[in-house]
Amino acid sequence: MKNTKFLFIKKSFLLIYGFFIINGLTLKAQCWKSVTASSEFTVAIAENGTLWSWGTNLYGELGLGYVTQFGGINTPTQIGSDSDWQYITTKGRHTLALKTNGTLWTWGSGTSGELGNGQLNEEWSPIQIGTDTDWQSFALGTSHCLALKTNGTIWVWGSNSSGQLGIGSTPNYLAIPTQLGTATNWQSIGAGGNHSLAIKTDGTLWVWGTNGWGQLGLGNYTTKYTPTKLGTATNWEKIVGLQDCSIAKKIDGTLWGWGRNASAELGDATGTNRLTPVQIGGGTNDWQNIFCGSSFTFAIKTDGTLWGWGSNDYGQLGNGTYTFTPNLLPQQISSDTNWLQIDAGWYHSTIIKSDHSLWVSGDNGQGELGLGSFTPSRVNVFTQINCPSLGFAIIEENQTEFSIYPNPTSDFIKILNPSNWTIKMVSIEDFSGRNLFFTNSNFEEIDVHLLSQGVYFFNIFSDESKTTIKFIKK
Repeated sequence: MKNTKFLFIKKSFLLIYGFFIINGLTLKAQCWKSVTASSEFTVAIAENGTLWSWGTNLYGELGLGYVTQFGGINTPTQIGSDSDWQYITTKGRHTLALKTNGTLWTWGSGTSGELGNGQLNEEWSPIQIGTDTDWQSFALGTSHCLALKTNGTIWVWGSNSSGQLGIGSTPNYLAIPTQLGTATNWQSIGAGGNHSLAIKTDGTLWVWGTNGWGQLGLGNYTTKYTPTKLGTATNWEKIVGLQDCSIAKKIDGTLWGWGRNASAELGDATGTNRLTPVQIGGGTNDWQNIFCGSSFTFAIKTDGTLWGWGSNDYGQLGNGTYTFTPNLLPQQISSDTNWLQIDAGWYHSTIIKSDHSLWVSGDNGQGELGLGSFTPSRVNVFTQINCPSLGFAIIEENQTEFSIYPNPTSDFIKILNPSNWTIKMVSIEDFSGRNLFFTNSNFEEIDVHLLSQGVYFFNIFSDESKTTIKFIKK
């Protein structure tokens, strides 16, 4: 099966070790689609849907099978041979991954049931969780998991030692996914170390779990064992959880934080813990997206610039310094305006730009930066990772493939199918790999008018191929 991406490579072209050699010119390939980072390891999806990992592998975190290596694996290494990976996230010592068919997969440490396979053990290679095919997104705590289905329900599993599953104070853990309540209007989810957050379709924010640092934002330190509404606001849009605090964005573009602030995770200039939401960034309202590590935070503004704050002792903010004094306020990291998707671990950060290049900074003691070496042991400026050697399809000059029009588009997409191949399904993804739309019928005209302006991927699945085409929604 061919896996055709945006660049059609004719027979006269040659791809060697992640570099395009074209008529004697060498161009560094940009091949990354999505990335996630956790405690001393990194996992990423390449544009061709293959899965890669690097860093420590003490508990099977890399998904490479029973492979151990002193000091970790310091270069991207492919996990299996599948090329249908869509979205990934990791925290602690475990990872969740979604395939294009809607199935959910996991690996790593499972001592608290966080692998959802009914066991309390480690898995060194990806295993499927159940047989459901309607998973949409997920969020991980240190040892617990939340997952959102396409029908608006939340499912939970893993440790419940601090009420982080929202099912009450008992049992102490769940080893298989279990529905949280009966609500079907959940829209997005987030998780900290041992607390959880979720937004409903009405814009209300709900919290539960441990609250020793005020990370629930309720004005007290009381643990909540079931979802509890935070305030009365109905304009919450995005949420992330750090280890002991929470960051959220409202639809008006303002950024808010609460909980532990000893490392300036909240970026409010004080370093003081907050029991209720406090605005971040001096009243600015041009924030677009938020991302977090264990004790530091990143955000992208609407102009595409990158900002960071919090701890930086390993250079994880990528601002060219190492400092044990946290950054108390959001600081612009560089003048670039094409930052796209970020994830961060304990002490390292990973970022994908809009050209699909991958950049890393921070701790490299276990090879978690993927630079092919353990030296330097830490990096304080974002440094690009070269693409691994990827498989690719050679397209003959007279061979036809699917195409779409109009592109750019404002309302509809139509498919050109000159070979009359049978189309099985089409889907649309954003740059982070999140599935926004799919259908297995009515391929003549796809309605995209509800999408926000931006760049997306249009996937066409047939018996003969999977074709991915980049399109612009204007």
